[in-house]
Amino acid sequence: MAKSKGKIAFKIVLIVIAVVALVAVALAVTFIARYTENFKSKFSTFYVVHADTTITTDKGGYGLELNKEYRFEVGNAFGFLGKNAAGYDVKILPNATTEASFTFEGAEKAYNFSDVPDLTKQFVIDREDDHFTVRPTKLLNEMLESTYGESLTGIPTSNFKHDYLKIVVTSENETNVINLTFNVVVYPTGVNMGNGNIVGSTEYE
Repeated sequence: MAKSKGKIAFKIVLIVIAVVALVAVALAVTFIARYTENFKSKFSTFYVVHADTTITTDKGGYGLELNKEYRFEVGNAFGFLGKNAAGYDVKILPNATTEASFTFEGAEKAYNFSDVPDLTKQFVIDREDDHFTVRPTKLLNEMLESTYGESLTGIPTSNFKHDYLKIVVTSENETNVINLTFNVVVYPTGVNMGNGNIVGSTEYE
């Protein structure tokens, strides 16, 4: 009788261990899926969250509406262990890829988009330890004219074929970099797009 009870108890223990193991595996898979964007990218503990979407790798095709503020959470997957993303850096640069490169002209000089310097100061950015906000106040042509101090021609202003700008978020140790490529856009009066979320993904021809 005692042996029978012992066998039953042993079986119960095995069942409990199996259930705990299955739950642990499920949690591990869920954890990894979140920080690999459903296994579409390499695992990264550094991430950005926007519009309830966790971003661990480069994304693009976004439209940031002129004079609208956009909020991005920044974190570390191991935050529960005391690790955080407070030392991250955020800046806005030209997305000067081969496809997005172009030449524009001033009164006496031609400029190449790939030579345009940091454009962070052309935006209103509020940075906190766990998040930052970005508000574009100028269109691309206005940013470049402000940067070079003169009127310029040949700058795309609408019907964009490529993303010309990028938000660059870098982890404190600079081992992780997330690029969010975008354009600053203007929508017709009365049209409310995005509700504070980046509008995307834009389909370029």
